[in-house]
Amino acid sequence: MKGDVTDLSSLLAPTRGCVACIAVNGASRVTQPLMDTAAFVLHAILHLISLAKRPVTPRERSASDSYSSFESLYRSASSLATTYPKEHPYNVNYLGTLNLLQAARQASVPKFIRVTGLSVGYSAFNPITCLLNLVISFVVRWQLAGERAIRGSGVDYTVIRPGALTDSAAAPESLVGKGDGGKIPVGRVSREDVACLCVAALESAKASNMTLSLAGSKAGRREVGHKGPGSAEGPSSKSTSSSGPLDSKAAFPAPWPSRGMNNDPLWSYKILLRREGRPDVTPLSPRFHRLGVCIFVTAVSSLGVGLGAGLWRGGHALGRWLRQRPLPPQEGIPATVRGGSWSLACIGARKEK
Repeated sequence: MKGDVTDLSSLLAPTRGCVACIAVNGASRVTQPLMDTAAFVLHAILHLISLAKRPVTPRERSASDSYSSFESLYRSASSLATTYPKEHPYNVNYLGTLNLLQAARQASVPKFIRVTGLSVGYSAFNPITCLLNLVISFVVRWQLAGERAIRGSGVDYTVIRPGALTDSAAAPESLVGKGDGGKIPVGRVSREDVACLCVAALESAKASNMTLSLAGSKAGRREVGHKGPGSAEGPSSKSTSSSGPLDSKAAFPAPWPSRGMNNDPLWSYKILLRREGRPDVTPLSPRFHRLGVCIFVTAVSSLGVGLGAGLWRGGHALGRWLRQRPLPPQEGIPATVRGGSWSLACIGARKEK
C-alpha cells in the first residue's frame, strides 16, 4: 500500500494493524532564498495571529513547551502547512512525522522508530549543521522539531541518528552513541547497519523511548565486547553515563567456530541494547538554528571579503614592485623600464634569445 507522509488520510489504511512503524521520510530540497524567506515571514505572521486569536493559559503554555499536548501541536502545524512548498522539510520532515505519529496513535501502533541524522544532535552553531541548514532548507531544524514531537506524542519510540549512509556491506567498525548527548565523530555507515539497528530496536524492550546515534569508526566496533564460548570473560561494556557514546574499547574477537555470531551486526546491536538500553533522560530543547546560519554566513562572507581584499592588495603591491624593478641590459630593451609594457617586451626578447 502506498501513502503520502504529507497527507494524513493516505496513512490511515497502511498503518492499520501494524505492530511497528519505521519512519525514514526525509527531504533534500535545495534552499531557494527568496521563496524560503517569504514563506518564513508568512509562517511567522500566521503563527502570531493564531496565538492572538486564542489566549494561552500558563498551564497550556507549560504543556506546549514540553510538547506534552500533541493534539494541539498537530493542529497548529497542520494549519500552517500551506505556507511552505510541499517538498519543503517543514512538510516532509516535520509535518510528515506528525502525520505518521497521528496515524500510529489512531491505529494503536505499539512501536515507532524514526531515522533522522547525526547532525540533529550537534549544536546549532556547528559548521556541519549550519551548512546543511543553509543548503537544504533548514533540514536539521525540522528534523529536530520532529524528534521533539515524537517525545511528546506518548508513543513508544526509538530515534536512530545515522551518519553519512553508504551502500556498502556492514563493516565491523560502527560506533553507537545513546541519548541526545550521544555526539559521536562524523563517519560513514552502511545502510545495512542502520537496518540491523532498527530491527534490534524492534526486538528489544530496553530500546523503549531511546535515542541512538550511529556512525563509522576506524577504531573497530566499540559498542560491546563479547568473548566466545569457553572464555572466562562474558559480555563486557563500559558505559560512561545514560547519555553519550558507549565507551567500550573491546573489539570483537574472531568469529565463533559454530555460528560466527560475533560478525553479525544485528546480534551485536541486540547485545548492546540488552546491556545498555535505557530511556532518554536529557530533555530535547530547541536550538537557535537560524541564528547559527546567520553567524555562519556572516563569518564566511567576512572571510571572503578579507581574503579578496588581501589578494587585491597583494597583487597591486606586486605589480608596483614589478613596474619599478630594473632589468639587466639586453639588446632592444632599455635598462630602466618605464610604463606598463615592459613585461611583454621582456618576454619576447627572452623567447628570441
